[in-house]
Amino acid sequence: MIISILLTCLFLSLEATEKKQPYIFSQKRILESFFEDLLENTTLGYVIYGQKPVELTGRTELDKTIPGTKEHYSSVKMFIGLERWNEIPANSKKNKYSFIQFSKNDCLNIIVINQQAFLKIITQNLLLFKYKFGSNFTAKDLLISLENSKNSFEDLFKEKIALLGIIFGYGVENAITYKNISSLEKILIANKPLDPPYKNPSLPKNEKEVKNQLKNSSSTKNAWAKLKEETKAEKEVAKQEVKPSEIEKISAGIGFLIQHSKDQDKEIEAIKKRQIRFETGRDDRFKEEAKESVEKIK
Repeated sequence: MIISILLTCLFLSLEATEKKQPYIFSQKRILESFFEDLLENTTLGYVIYGQKPVELTGRTELDKTIPGTKEHYSSVKMFIGLERWNEIPANSKKNKYSFIQFSKNDCLNIIVINQQAFLKIITQNLLLFKYKFGSNFTAKDLLISLENSKNSFEDLFKEKIALLGIIFGYGVENAITYKNISSLEKILIANKPLDPPYKNPSLPKNEKEVKNQLKNSSSTKNAWAKLKEETKAEKEVAKQEVKPSEIEKISAGIGFLIQHSKDQDKEIEAIKKRQIRFETGRDDRFKEEAKESVEKIK
């Protein structure tokens, strides 16, 4: 606690001016520094100054960081900034943006919602959201539910990856395709756990292998059929053209997944080779980079 107080004082010392005015704990200066950090070091500016509906960012919980590091400094800024922001009465804030905070996996997270853009993107795709949330769904109800924290963000969008992509501003087609890629990956590696440190599940090497495994394996046949039907329904609800070849291959998902697997294998091999060179003293450049990183942390 004492350390946190000292760091707080250090953080707020920006208030001391060249004219040697009395030290003041200025709420305005704290919030300015808080938002400067968010706008310079995250992508929240696209929500506040642009038309991105939603963005999420976070910092490591204060008590999980090492004092003196850049990570700790950023966490202090967010922790104190949020405290001051929450002290401002709701009726004093412009009703344009929603700030939702929650902690998970030792991180303090913020979700910022551009209310106008959020309501607009959902209204444009209302049928798709009703298809997932139910016929009584409204964009305003979802916004209120998120703001009141009656349901966590994660719980509300559980198994709704495509809708998440839409409200994060990635577009309907991209969001549905990404959802299909994620679903395919889960199906293909469901019974193939990772073998640390470098071994990954062996995924199919081409489109034919993917189709054969999905259609013929008893463990994936039902999931494959369900995914095709779900994709067809989503695209029809979204009023997009549905091509038979698209449904059969699940858009570009299969090709992307295969390429991702190949790239991942190459990256793992490169890491293994570099680790060997480092351990045998044959990569001085790597040692120098590691030394520089440690010095920066200090």
